[in-house]
Amino acid sequence: MAKGKKKPALSQKAAEVFTRDAEKALTALENIINKGEPYDRADLRNYVIYAHGMRGALANIGMTELSDIALKLEKSGRSGDAAVITSETPLFVSLLRDFLADIRAEEPGAVLPEGAEAVVNMDYLRGKLIVIKQACVNFDAAAADDALTELRNMVWPPPVKDMLYKISQYLLHSDFTEITDTIDKYLA
Repeated sequence: MAKGKKKPALSQKAAEVFTRDAEKALTALENIINKGEPYDRADLRNYVIYAHGMRGALANIGMTELSDIALKLEKSGRSGDAAVITSETPLFVSLLRDFLADIRAEEPGAVLPEGAEAVVNMDYLRGKLIVIKQACVNFDAAAADDALTELRNMVWPPPVKDMLYKISQYLLHSDFTEITDTIDKYLA
């Protein structure tokens, strides 16, 4: 993040959606750059789609400097300017990854205070996971989201955080089967 620039305050849900979309865009942009020149029409079309998407998403959350870079990349993709695409995309990718790291660092429970250890209350965790699973069986996304939010606002060790993040991603897409499978595997 540029010095003197504050990261915008995002709700947990907005941060999750932005992170998911940005990761998808980063993968696509990196794949195109790694393929190398010459870029074919499909590469340029996909490049423009993802640069445009990031331009809008970044502008919507107040990250105008990154949005401006994405606009330049989008225009380069539209005009087929391979030199700009090749030379400037890696910097954009790096800045966007740094921004995503900042977002993740702000997640509740992302960083423990120095010297603190995550204490796992397994009974509480199991109970909430069962509530989430039952809500998914009943196709009740709101109840699943409420229980998940309670868990995600607590400090957990990395494996639990990873599992909760997966569940949140599945919940964004109402993929109840994946949620119940993930919970079953964890509780087994």
